[in-house]
Formats: sequence, C-alpha cells, structure tokens
Amino acid sequence: MDDFTHEELCQRFQTLMDIIKCAVCMETVTGSNVVLCVNEHMICGCCAQKLAKCPTCAQPFSTLKPQRPLTQILEALPHSCRHNCGKVLTRDDDHETYCVLRQTQCKVCDEMVPGRVIYTHVTTKHPSTSVFTENRFPDRFTKFNQNQDIKCISIYNVSGHIFWQVIINDPVKQVLTKSYQYIPNGKPNCEIFIENEFNSAGTVFMSKFQLNPNPEVDIQKENIVIIPTFMLSKFMVKDDLKYKVNVTLI
Repeated sequence: MDDFTHEELCQRFQTLMDIIKCAVCMETVTGSNVVLCVNEHMICGCCAQKLAKCPTCAQPFSTLKPQRPLTQILEALPHSCRHNCGKVLTRDDDHETYCVLRQTQCKVCDEMVPGRVIYTHVTTKHPSTSVFTENRFPDRFTKFNQNQDIKCISIYNVSGHIFWQVIINDPVKQVLTKSYQYIPNGKPNCEIFIENEFNSAGTVFMSKFQLNPNPEVDIQKENIVIIPTFMLSKFMVKDDLKYKVNVTLI
C-alpha cells in the first residue's frame, strides 16, 4: 500500500466500487441477494425480480449463486447511502435508518417527504394540524366523544426531535390508543421518554415509556399507550378529555 499515493488508492477504490455497482439502481450490490447473469454481471436481487434479462448485456440471468468468497468481499466493502446523502457506510452502520434524506410518509396527506423537511411540510401545507414543542404540550382533547370513531394526528418537535402522535378512539374495541412514531432526522443523540397522565379526583392513569426511535417500528405494538374507554368518563371536564403529556430527553 505504501507504493500507492492517496489519490491512486482512491481511484482504484472507485474503480472497484463501479465494478460492483448494480446496473439498475446504481447502488452497491449486497452479498446476500446478488444475482448474476450468464456473463457474470452483478445485479441486486430485488432489482433482478423486475427484469427478464440483464440490462448490461441483454443475456438471461444465471441460476448459479455467487461463490462464498465473493459474497464475503461484497459484505465487507463499504457502500453509499441509498438515500443519496453522499455518506459512505460500512455494512453494520445504521445511518440509513435515520438518514435526514430518508423518505417518510406524511400521516396527514400520505405524501413521501425527506425526514429533514417533514416538519416544515406539515406546518406549511397542513396548518390546521396541531404542533407541539417543549414549550407547549397538549393538555386536553376538545369536544371528545368516546362513542365516536376518532383519529387525530399531530406532530411534535422537541429540541429538534420530531415525531408523530396518532390518537385513535375505537368504540367497537372500547379502547383509546395514543401511538408515537419517530421521524428520521439523523440518529437521536439521547433517550426520549414520553409520559401520559390522566388524572381526576379519585382516579389516575399514567404511562411512561422510552420511545423506540426506529422509524420502521410497528406503532401498534411499540410506542403506544392503550386506555380502556370505560375509564375516560372519569377524566372528562365538560366536553373535553383532560390529560397531560410530557417529553423528557436524557
């Protein structure tokens, strides 16, 4: 290696990366699902599923799998972030999960938006959507009727950590759920705790959990608070359901 300059090493490395680039998605192929054509051009397995022949040479795909040493080499090589942020990653790097350019679905309109601009998207395109910050947390659900189907979406921005809150009242299942989903805007540098408290003179319902920031988490199983509807009448003040939310960063 001492015989090569830094520039020469970079050029040779780039040549290697070009060789193992998928002809369809132009990303580095992975060792676990790479497909070869009869001329040994490499294509991502998911890309090959959409094709009848190799896009490079127009020849059919081979049924042979790459030899184990080749897949090990592919797994060991770094790859560019598939969200096109320009960062080069190792295989065990979870950067792509939290990349600021990762597309995330707006829960209000279903549009796909990069995580770093979802907050601006919501506040400009959906001004009627409730927005909460560390200076203003919700304390009630106005005009709440526990016998009605209700779905209410809001967004939090707590010191730059952005996440959805989805409240669903299901009169058939007789439960109220409050679920939370982190929006990728870079990997969080702290632990996030969310506390919900329903309090009346004689009854207290409290839940506190650590938010799982993985945006792929199933929020029907994690990051969720479930309250039986028979309890809700205890927390009603006139037509409003009273509660407190607090978010703590540690």
